[in-house]
Amino acid sequence: MMPISGCFENMVRINYVHETTEGKLKMLIIAFALIGILLGIRSASRHGGNLKDKCQYAAVFGIVMALVGLFVTIGLTQFTNPIES
Repeated sequence: MMPISGCFENMVRINYVHETTEGKLKMLIIAFALIGILLGIRSASRHGGNLKDKCQYAAVFGIVMALVGLFVTIGLTQFTNPIES
């Protein structure tokens, strides 16, 4: 049987790991969205689009890449956080 102090140390360690990775993983969604916006603008420019086309492409690519970032964040969260019992 683990002493009470050992249990407390494990709980503190789990909370610390969760708090330090949570903020960094949220930034992934924003980074993916910004990359998507830039790719959308670039794609519309290559197709000879005007300002409205660039805005539409940027919005669509940004939303799609933000969703990709969300799924990547969920996956990383599941694999990096220790199992809490």
